[in-house]
Amino acid sequence: MKNLSLGFPKRNEDFLFFVIRDQAKFKQALKNPDFKPTTTADVLALRRKIKDAKAQQAVGLVPMALMNIAFSRNGLNALGIKESLNQTDPDDPFEQGQLDNAERLGDPGQIGPGGFETHWDQEFKSRIDGVFLVAGVIICGHDGDPVSATARPEWAREGSYLAFRKLKQLVPEFHQFLIDNPVPEVPDRKHGSELQGARLFGRWPTGAPVQLTPLYDNPEIGKNNKFDYPGDTGDAGQSACPYSAHLRKTNSRSDLPLFKVARARLIRAGIPYGPELDETEKTKHTTEKDRGPAFVCYQSYLNNGSQFVQRLWANDATFVQGRDVKPGFDPLIGQNLGQPRGTMGTSKGFQAELPQDFVVSRGGEYFFSPSIQALKTRFVET
Repeated sequence: MKNLSLGFPKRNEDFLFFVIRDQAKFKQALKNPDFKPTTTADVLALRRKIKDAKAQQAVGLVPMALMNIAFSRNGLNALGIKESLNQTDPDDPFEQGQLDNAERLGDPGQIGPGGFETHWDQEFKSRIDGVFLVAGVIICGHDGDPVSATARPEWAREGSYLAFRKLKQLVPEFHQFLIDNPVPEVPDRKHGSELQGARLFGRWPTGAPVQLTPLYDNPEIGKNNKFDYPGDTGDAGQSACPYSAHLRKTNSRSDLPLFKVARARLIRAGIPYGPELDETEKTKHTTEKDRGPAFVCYQSYLNNGSQFVQRLWANDATFVQGRDVKPGFDPLIGQNLGQPRGTMGTSKGFQAELPQDFVVSRGGEYFFSPSIQALKTRFVET
């Protein structure tokens, strides 16, 4: 189905979260011939149309109407679909829901009378049954799916787990941190701040990988994605790109055996939300307007996808292991339940302390995006 393997060619996307109040009416709506989720064939046809428009140097954007639908565990229950999607893993995050899983993810919060309480936006603390995504190896049951076919119901084949995270970015505060903490060895303080940002992220603003151009930005290789990290231990292995850099933490490439990198594979399909920085925010170095990525990714198994990357890579101060260095947290998305985080670790034990989280989770949910065949059969059964 649609947004999984190809991705919507989108400029804008709406996320319409819903609650199922009437099971019979909802199932009847799924049967409506006007309900037409986007298919892979639809996306391929649209991509050809966009390619033709570019070749003809057409003015403006190609109009489109693309849609996907996915359901949370609560949503499946509301439809009377009670069977587990993973009978071999009682701790499957999908079965728990992301709100109950927030502490494991390291999201900020505190212990209250009822247990861990997140600092999420209120709308994500309420029940969410599903989401419509509307845009103007990852698929269950195929090679690479770590969950046995017998552990899933047959209708789940060709579907995929969708993880949604609303991530607020504190951009002015991050820029101020770079200004206050330039790379000390660089005489030009402005360039030292730019270099610090590139080393924390793993890429320069143009996209050029720090591993390939460690001292200066190079727009000519901004789209270069063909590189690996050195096998050296200690500081020699991070002389160009720190072990803790966001890019290196979340896609370790040659830092790990291929099979370990492959099992954490996922497809990212998110989009930014919120306005651009305004002059007041730039002057005050304070975020006043909500912005960041509406992070969406698809995977066949959450514990090997977004959960794995967040908990065991970004949030693990010792990852990547075996380099005689404690790298520290991913400086961008690494979380420690709102507590201080060290990053940019060296062999001498130095770590830069991050004064705050610059990317803050404001809510989310785990969904299952079924195949169109399942939507038209299992999901409409009475």
